[in-house]
Amino acid sequence: MLGGDEFISSPPRKTVRFGGTLTDILLKYQKGETTDFELLKHQLSDPDIKDAQIINWLHEFRASVVYLTKELEQLVSILLKLPWLRRSREVVEEYLGFLGNLVSAQTVHLRPCLRMIVSQFVPPRVTIREDDVDISDSDDDDESLSENFNTCHRALQTVARYVPSTPQFLMPILVENFPFINKSERTLECYVHNLLRVTVYLPSLRLQILELIIEKLLKLDVSTPQQEIEDAEETANSSDSEEKSPEEGLFDMEEDEERKGNTIVSSSSERMAHPLAERLDILMTILFSYIKDICHVDGKLDINNTKDLYRDLVSVFDKLILPTHASCHVQYFMFYICSFKLALAEAFLDHLWKKLHDPNNPSVIRQTAGSYIGSFLARAKFIPVVTVKACLDLLVNWLHKYIDNQDTGANAYCDVALHGPFYSTCQTVFYTLIFRHKQLLDGNLRKGLSYLQSLNFERIVMCQLNPLKICIPSVVNLFAAITRKYQLVFCYTIIERNNRQFIPVVRSGAGGDLVQTCTNPLDSFFPFDPYVLKRSKKTIDPFYQFWEELSAEDLENLKKPIKRGTSEDEDDDFLKGETPQNDGVEKAKLLRSQPARVVEPKGLLYVQQREFAVTTPEDGSVSILGSDDATTCHIVVLRHTGSGATCLTHCDGSDTEAEVSLIMSAVKSFSDPTGRGRLEVHLVGGFNDDRQLSQKLTNQLLRAFHLQPDELHLVTFCVTELNDREEKDIHFPIIYGIAVNVKTAEIFPATFPEKGPDEDLRSAHVLTGATLTNIYDAKTEELHIGPYFWRPFPYVDFWLEQDDKQILQETSYLQKK
Repeated sequence: MLGGDEFISSPPRKTVRFGGTLTDILLKYQKGETTDFELLKHQLSDPDIKDAQIINWLHEFRASVVYLTKELEQLVSILLKLPWLRRSREVVEEYLGFLGNLVSAQTVHLRPCLRMIVSQFVPPRVTIREDDVDISDSDDDDESLSENFNTCHRALQTVARYVPSTPQFLMPILVENFPFINKSERTLECYVHNLLRVTVYLPSLRLQILELIIEKLLKLDVSTPQQEIEDAEETANSSDSEEKSPEEGLFDMEEDEERKGNTIVSSSSERMAHPLAERLDILMTILFSYIKDICHVDGKLDINNTKDLYRDLVSVFDKLILPTHASCHVQYFMFYICSFKLALAEAFLDHLWKKLHDPNNPSVIRQTAGSYIGSFLARAKFIPVVTVKACLDLLVNWLHKYIDNQDTGANAYCDVALHGPFYSTCQTVFYTLIFRHKQLLDGNLRKGLSYLQSLNFERIVMCQLNPLKICIPSVVNLFAAITRKYQLVFCYTIIERNNRQFIPVVRSGAGGDLVQTCTNPLDSFFPFDPYVLKRSKKTIDPFYQFWEELSAEDLENLKKPIKRGTSEDEDDDFLKGETPQNDGVEKAKLLRSQPARVVEPKGLLYVQQREFAVTTPEDGSVSILGSDDATTCHIVVLRHTGSGATCLTHCDGSDTEAEVSLIMSAVKSFSDPTGRGRLEVHLVGGFNDDRQLSQKLTNQLLRAFHLQPDELHLVTFCVTELNDREEKDIHFPIIYGIAVNVKTAEIFPATFPEKGPDEDLRSAHVLTGATLTNIYDAKTEELHIGPYFWRPFPYVDFWLEQDDKQILQETSYLQKK
């Protein structure tokens, strides 16, 4: 090849002229003389045309672009097919100059010029003949490929400089030329890489180009389910005679990868066995590299660039990703860019939250937004606990408001179609707690438990909408185990009832009856489940929270509530000592096995609903405290073993926390805080009622006692399912009433023929909506009733006209059974 000076000073190589200059040929053609024109086309189409010839012709064409009108588009088409890219530098420069002159003088040729440039965004095609069949694909051995691509982008920039409207004409051409997914990995890789390069100097096209690329990636992703990828890998591994252990195969992929030109060259261990997964892996690696390069300048995060790219990616996410069900990998571009700065992650969560709680959005979009929030909070290592708490507060408060609006209305029943966003949000909260509960409780267990209790999971779980029935069983089971361990809510009664009510769907078909069980009524998925593409996962893994499979020991520990003396319990003991799962349950068995005793009025102080009484063994008038008629209500005995001060109350859940504080204060007022002894709690009552009123009250009492600053020991736990019997599919309590001997501390099942004194007057007190009242002064040994007042009972005339049976049906829970 001649040098620059040598080329200029050397005589032109022999060329053939037909009747004069190029201008003469074109003018003759306009007059109808086509002979020279046809010879000109023939010479330009010669596959053996030399560099010097191309330069001479281009030089003349640059001077004659004014004649290259639409009528000469055939000639322009031949010029655009000249093999200029793989020629000398002089040819390339001359051709770039020609393109600039052509599009500036004749914009009618803009589209053909753009098509020619974009067609060079992939490696040249080569044809190999095998068995009389032409096999055509990209040339993977072209060492000048990178330089050729650089030249193409120079050409595109040249055209854009002369024609400002280039972007609007370019975008449809980029779409048309996108290779099919069955093209070679190299072809797809080069085209996507070049598209992304275009966004650097034509930023107005960035959003559209990102949409185009991500749309194609999404099609690849949904065409390649994760299970198919894993099956292909398993098959490939099993057929490999030098198969490594699973651990080695997963983590020995650090140093194999290098770049050659624009091509990712990897060892065989990094290749995906599934061909579509291999293409997707390569393209995701390019996308991640692009995001990193745009957001970082000289190795430092550029906030403005990052914000601009984030806005574009969120727009693409809303348009393409959010409406697409069960994509596995493409959505990780949002995960990756959010890892650069916490503010981006919080902005993404806020964006998803707005999608979720906006009732104007379609239900499926709201549900998917909920899935993204949960999966993102669970899996993103870079999200701190404070952000997790803020999100949980938002989500849980929304759930409680939803329950306020729905739980007593006409739609207060379990239905995915009606309450899809609610169930999706419940699953989001449960899933987040499963992954993050250790961090939420880390450092200060008392403070962490107090926060989790403030979320009031019990109300969510117990509501009429029954979220435990709809959420994915694996999530429900782990959530139940964790909340049971930390005494936040007891879910197993509801889970068991849901399992009993579950009816498989039987469908008839040509192959016979098929029994289908729907374990995912929400059709939900976790969008940030583990990323399995080998190359690109190395970009994600440093920011990703992997789930640690629970060992048998871990599972066993989840079944055990926190006990005193464990490392977890140094800051906080919950109902210290015995727990509902051990001695308290044994005491319940013993209590249930005893027949109910009839307690006569002498020495008895009967306690009605919303009453309590406290006395000591020194009392000369009262030796037994007792109460009965407890169906969903609970009877609570609180006793101090040192002073013998004993309190009995009949709770109905009207204001449980205030009631527990009241009886605690009453018993402590008779006890020496510096003396020996401990506070013991006995809980009896409730059963497996369909409305779950018993379960709610049990949880309320446990939480209320837990909030007390004093050390408490739960000795008897005979409540709800531990106090339940079933006859002909109808549930009843086993024990309706108990008595406690304040002299001996004995507790036993009991009935009471006399419930006075002044039973009617005290019962009327409850009907007025009174709060828990202390009816006894142990120091004076006197019963206190009132004062209190009530307003006229509404519709009293109507109720007086009803017979006893009707009144019982409307007011008694058991009669409704």
